[in-house]
Amino acid sequence: MTFDKELDNYVVPQTEEEKKFECWPITLHYIPFEEYKKHVEDAINEEIENGASTKRSLLSRIFANKETIKELRECQKECESDNEFAFNKWSEEIKELKDENSELRENIDHYDEEDYDVSHALGLRRLLQYLEECQKEGYVCIPWFSD
Repeated sequence: MTFDKELDNYVVPQTEEEKKFECWPITLHYIPFEEYKKHVEDAINEEIENGASTKRSLLSRIFANKETIKELRECQKECESDNEFAFNKWSEEIKELKDENSELRENIDHYDEEDYDVSHALGLRRLLQYLEECQKEGYVCIPWFSD
């Protein structure tokens, strides 16, 4: 693929090494940069939205846990000495829910850096901006990828 119309259908010369391995010759096909950018931005935005949806889901779990903690605290208030076992059991459950909330908050705080898809989408956005800057400076840009 190329963003330079003059390079449409250009066949990249093969090296001797590529010829030995019978690699297919590479033919460049023109695509306007703005069209390419739109498709890439759509994919980036989709991944970022998926990440935001996951973060909203994590937040919902935090709020549900807080409600459960609140309910368990109310149950504890009604406990008397003969219900000490129940009081202690609810205390353990409250601690587990608080620990889970702490872990969920940590996941939310670092989600964009640690989630493979979102972090790569953000990196791709930076790369796309760099491609655009290079073109404005007069460079011929040919996006390349490998499987």
